[in-house]
Amino acid sequence: MLNPAFDKNNVAIVLPSDNNFVPILSVTLSSLVKNSSLGNNYDIFVLTDDITEHNQKKLKTLVESNNISLRFVNVKENLNRYDLNIFFINGHFKLPTYYRFFIPELFENFDKILYLDSDMIIMDDVAKIYNLNIQSGLMAVKDPFTQCKIKDDLSYKGYCKDILKLKNLENYFQNGVVLYNIKFLRDFDFTNKCINTLKEIETPKHLDQCVMNSIMQGYVDFVDLEWNTEWYVPLLVKDYKNLLQKDLLSKYIKAYENPKILHYASYKKPWFHFWCPKANYFWQYFWCSNFKLDVLKITIEKYIKTLKYIIIVFILTFDK
Repeated sequence: MLNPAFDKNNVAIVLPSDNNFVPILSVTLSSLVKNSSLGNNYDIFVLTDDITEHNQKKLKTLVESNNISLRFVNVKENLNRYDLNIFFINGHFKLPTYYRFFIPELFENFDKILYLDSDMIIMDDVAKIYNLNIQSGLMAVKDPFTQCKIKDDLSYKGYCKDILKLKNLENYFQNGVVLYNIKFLRDFDFTNKCINTLKEIETPKHLDQCVMNSIMQGYVDFVDLEWNTEWYVPLLVKDYKNLLQKDLLSKYIKAYENPKILHYASYKKPWFHFWCPKANYFWQYFWCSNFKLDVLKITIEKYIKTLKYIIIVFILTFDK
């Protein structure tokens, strides 16, 4: 059974990762550590089912400090209770995206847990959001990207209404940064509701995020967009300034200019799309990581694969 690592000022943080994603996770952790404060104690957990002992030791070395604890939680036992085929995966997503379903049952001895995705850069002290007063089950930010899709795509709007059964589409939240109220969620039977809703929906467009939005309607406190700023809105939605409502647009622009947590969600990633705006923040903290060669390997392998594809297409085109 998991217990807080520190008696006072314990800031409990959870991130998910598989072994392949560890190099990217290391950059996120580097940014978290660099923006921590001596007045708080950071109790960090990585949810995984395959990170090697070697990589665990390297990550522990990366964050080593008197006020930082890093532990690894194997979620295999939680996953094995279910048929893994129910965990629908598409696009760039992997199984660890569903690990957040199990947070209330894994951390029953904690009051709160701050969940963070592993593809973000922390640019402020996360203790500030952790220490906010949460009244409902979750605390999160509204999702500007989804609001653009709802406004621009009638079929997506229909999906949110008819499949997710959302009553207020404007309250769709982004679940890359979420503060969990553990007692509330355990009483709410959060994990079982997530699993059962996933079985009903079967193929949610944004996987666990859609599931959590479906079951948590009316139980979410909203926080400023700065705490989960989506870098990809200007990259993927060229007309976002016309699609977003004025109030949300104003808040997004403010957050984009001065993010506290910069979220590299979507298939566009700064370790692949390094020329995109805001990618430089990833590479700034890349230099603090002890997995630098591994990150570069991921980048290089991606471009070698792309180059091979281009060559094959070129040959086939001119072979006709």
